Amino acid sequence: MLKYKVFYSVYAPNKVKQRKDFYSKLNRVLNQICLNERNILMAGDFNCCLHNNDRVPFTHEGDQSRTCLKNILAKFNLCDASKVVTNTPLFTWQNTNSTIKSRLDYIFVSENISQCTEYINSEYFISCKNEEKLSDHKYVNISLANILPKRGPGYWKLNISCLEEKEY
Repeated sequence: MLKYKVFYSVYAPNKVKQRKDFYSKLNRVLNQICLNERNILMAGDFNCCLHNNDRVPFTHEGDQSRTCLKNILAKFNLCDASKVVTNTPLFTWQNTNSTIKSRLDYIFVSENISQCTEYINSEYFISCKNEEKLSDHKYVNISLANILPKRGPGYWKLNISCLEEKEY
């Protein structure tokens, strides 16, 4: 069974310079905590488009923070969870007349977790009262398969004499 060791929720700044600084700090934190970790899930609003088809029209080629983020993903062997399931971009933001669409929100996972990815989707939070959007971004959700370890042959046994000890 996968035990998730590291989970990061990310909200990167809107401005490129601040976002580059943020990714630099994120890289240092990841180095300290999970350099040898094999189960990492990092999700949130990264405020930059990682792939060329993550923005329509394509206008983010000069975004230097994009390279910083790609370096982090390569260093920690993280992949875009939506690319595991589909190659269709899940646009998570668009302007009011839908002429500009961007994918700014991602879920990145390590290889162990990517093997368990069954489904990924993106939707708006809608108010129950007046059915309005509660955010200008869609949320991204992921469904992971529950992988149980293989059971060995025979029966599970318990030596009940230890239950008679005072500590138990």
